[in-house]
Amino acid sequence: MSLLSKKQTGEFMHYLKKVLPVLISLLTIVGCNQSEKEKGLGTTTLPADTNLGQGKRQTIGDTRSAAAEQVFLEETGRIVLLELEMSNVSLQRASRPELKAYTEKMMDGTRKFHDQLQQVAIGLAYQLPGSLPSRLQMQVDELKKLEGQGFDLEYIKSIHELQSKTLDNLHGAIRFKKGPVQEFAVSELDGVNKMLEQTVIIDSLIKKANPDQPGDDLLRIDRKHIK
Repeated sequence: MSLLSKKQTGEFMHYLKKVLPVLISLLTIVGCNQSEKEKGLGTTTLPADTNLGQGKRQTIGDTRSAAAEQVFLEETGRIVLLELEMSNVSLQRASRPELKAYTEKMMDGTRKFHDQLQQVAIGLAYQLPGSLPSRLQMQVDELKKLEGQGFDLEYIKSIHELQSKTLDNLHGAIRFKKGPVQEFAVSELDGVNKMLEQTVIIDSLIKKANPDQPGDDLLRIDRKHIK
């Protein structure tokens, strides 16, 4: 094979100058497409020990935790409002002085509980319920229709049920991640337990004064509520 002449060499170099940029462009496009494909398949150049899902899982966990906290605040807020509404009726209709004295003491504790709950809610940019839904207001209206011993028994039974629900909510909130709601639950648990104990005592006194009434149901409650 003979060597290229100077003329042929010059023509070849000229050809390369035209073709080379095209080849470079093609290679660049292919490389970009491959890179995009790898991204679509989840390929990464991060270090092997990097946990890509950690941030996403943390966000989901935070969202679920925030939702649980909001449910706790809203439900507990409604329970407290119902307690206070029923207790306002008790101040007017309770037939026994012991029950009126209990109601006043209980309302003081419940108001303080509500104030603390409100502070926690404000700090988390939540809004506690400001009024009772119709289904709960109906319970208050039905209570207003009672009087004398019938009222006393129904009121203390209702308060016991509400306090038990609050206690259950607090036990649940204690298991939340550490934060204002969890700390609130820890701090209020003992106070609600003590008030529930007082409720059981008052119920016993009312029923002893009325032996014709059914047995002491509240004295047979599940002791998990009094710890």
